[in-house]
Amino acid sequence: MLDAFELDALDYLVKPISFERFLKAVNKFLSASQNNEINEKVKNESKDYIILKSEKKNYKINFKSINFIESLDNYIKVNTDDFSIICYESLSGLEKLLPKSLVRIHRSFVVNVDKVTVFTSSFVEIGERRFTIGRNYKDEALKYFN
Repeated sequence: MLDAFELDALDYLVKPISFERFLKAVNKFLSASQNNEINEKVKNESKDYIILKSEKKNYKINFKSINFIESLDNYIKVNTDDFSIICYESLSGLEKLLPKSLVRIHRSFVVNVDKVTVFTSSFVEIGERRFTIGRNYKDEALKYFN
């Protein structure tokens, strides 16, 4: 049992396990997970960059230089002012680490609000590129543009 504390275990269950005890352990885990996500978000809000790995290299990318991020199934394509990279990462996972200026407008796109040059209720444009606003993201996305 002492080994569990050395491994930073959240809880310890002894057989036979009652459903109530199991539920308490699961709730403790969910609460800790949510707190970790919130702490990670706060920590990343104070940074002005993110580090992404692509082709065995680590890229330090300033949030302000990102134009948009595109989902490519299990990969993402990050388009910046200077270059584009493709990383093995999910858009949903990355979205949790992004500041408020990078907004998800579609299941496949996150855009930098500061780089948007034209917007309507159905699309946004960054330079020559047009992005459709998905209906599931419309209400939230339009808050940032209006």
